[in-house]
Amino acid sequence: MVNFESDTLLTTNKGEILNLIILGRRDELLNTFQRYMKARISNSSSIATEEHNLRSSLFVLFLEVEIPLSRRLISQDRQEILINLREFVYSIDVVKPSDLIDSYNVINKFLDDINLTKIDTKKRFDSRLVEDENTEKGL
Repeated sequence: MVNFESDTLLTTNKGEILNLIILGRRDELLNTFQRYMKARISNSSSIATEEHNLRSSLFVLFLEVEIPLSRRLISQDRQEILINLREFVYSIDVVKPSDLIDSYNVINKFLDDINLTKIDTKKRFDSRLVEDENTEKGL
């Protein structure tokens, strides 16, 4: 949670604060996915409760990224993905587990596209070819 009384808050970029909040919500969603799948695999009586927790976590993460996600999808002429995601996230109907995963994947791909969750950032080149290495490093 963000401490708004802290002096260091004033020197922190608001974008970085929002990034940390979104990453925290994503982490919470992944942990909830883990509990949900554990309940489903073990055929536990808590499946419904975990599904409700999962859908509410997905809903909150979607609210955090809805505007930038919609800008990106609309600019790429993929409005139907946004419409379907919006309908699913705002719905209170019974859902299939695959729809939960598909919805998460749309959001996660967006977070990767904006380099928030990208972990494979190292460029690949043959270091034996000096000119290729210089080009990759911007020299």
